Amino acid sequence: MRIRSHTPQRTCVGCGERDAPGEMLRFGQDGAGGLAIVAAPISGRTAYLHRTLECRAGLVKRRTVNRSLRTGVAAVQKSRFVRDLEATLENGAPGEELC
Repeated sequence: MRIRSHTPQRTCVGCGERDAPGEMLRFGQDGAGGLAIVAAPISGRTAYLHRTLECRAGLVKRRTVNRSLRTGVAAVQKSRFVRDLEATLENGAPGEELC
């Protein structure tokens, strides 16, 4: 019997490229209609985003987040999420898991 090794692949909502989930940030919609990073398994839909500046800019421009989460996310909420994400990545937030 042949055993296949499988590496899951996820699509970045910022650029559309496929990559391993461990290489990207996982996020979903919070209770207030905004977006938040997901650190633990949750119920509901989530999406993935590379940590690059280009992908963060693409998140705001593209409508793929709405399709991935199957809900409407306002441009203001996407911009706020990207701004908070950039501050978190810039500070490094020691001891805080991002994925």
